[in-house]
Amino acid sequence: MSYSSDWHLKREYRAVPTLTDRDGIPAEIRVEGMLCYVVENTKTYRLEADLVTWTETAGGGGISSLTEDVEASGAGAVPAKVVAIQNHAVYGGAPSDEDLLVYHEPLDMWIPGVITQDMIRPGFAISSFTVSETLVEVGRTVDLPHFTASYTGGPAVSATCSDGGLNAPISLSGLTLDAWDSPYSYTYNTYPHTVTFSLDAVKGTKHAYASRSCLWGANVYMGVADPGLTGETFVKSLSTQWLTNTPLRSFTTTAAAGKKIYYCYPSSDGQVSFWAGGFQGGFIRHPEVANLTNGYGVSMDYYIWESTTTGLGTVTITVAVP
Repeated sequence: MSYSSDWHLKREYRAVPTLTDRDGIPAEIRVEGMLCYVVENTKTYRLEADLVTWTETAGGGGISSLTEDVEASGAGAVPAKVVAIQNHAVYGGAPSDEDLLVYHEPLDMWIPGVITQDMIRPGFAISSFTVSETLVEVGRTVDLPHFTASYTGGPAVSATCSDGGLNAPISLSGLTLDAWDSPYSYTYNTYPHTVTFSLDAVKGTKHAYASRSCLWGANVYMGVADPGLTGETFVKSLSTQWLTNTPLRSFTTTAAAGKKIYYCYPSSDGQVSFWAGGFQGGFIRHPEVANLTNGYGVSMDYYIWESTTTGLGTVTITVAVP
């Protein structure tokens, strides 16, 4: 059996296969009081002051009947006479009930120790879950959406991806646990609409969960133009549009002399308030709505709001709840 003089073997504990190996421990690494567990007779010995004599310690003498019942982690209280766990020696042969045993691979021995963060394996969890489409315009078909997932404390053994009961869940295993395509398509003509996809991943008895949503939204329009304009063609001509599921936002624009600021959104979103420079107001809503038809053939009524004053210059507007 070979030995080295590194830090690990200069500590006061070690395990060796035979008594011959024990007696062959080099003098330069022997320390008075060091303990040596001998596998062939399951006994632990203490080195005396002469650095030659080995005295059998109390607590040696066989593997406890509880050996197979002790978790491989070695954590937790250990019966006082346990001298080995899963055929690996226990330092000293007689740990106290308060000892936490940690397996030390270089010594092939369980030793009293302190758990550090580096020693703790991450719990099983879904670290990321994505879907190829998260926001689309109302009326558009999301065809066979693509999903990806990654795991910590994994890999997962199996998983199920569901869409809130709209279709049968997708069963995943093997390579499909990391990336897969749904066999289903989704089309919604109502605004706003949400489909939530849920992932239930399994490793042993552990389950991990994650969810992602795809939203069907509509365009909100903003721009600067002459006073008093309305209608579908006008609204769609405005310079800025956002695909969204809410009219609430802040934006900055510039209205030159004689020009007003316009803001248009689906009437189903209800009333809003306008703020600028810490003051509320400054916008009025047209009494008529404009009916807009999008590129997917879905028609919606829109509110048209315009600033009450022309030539505001550069201003930041916040659209908020009333």
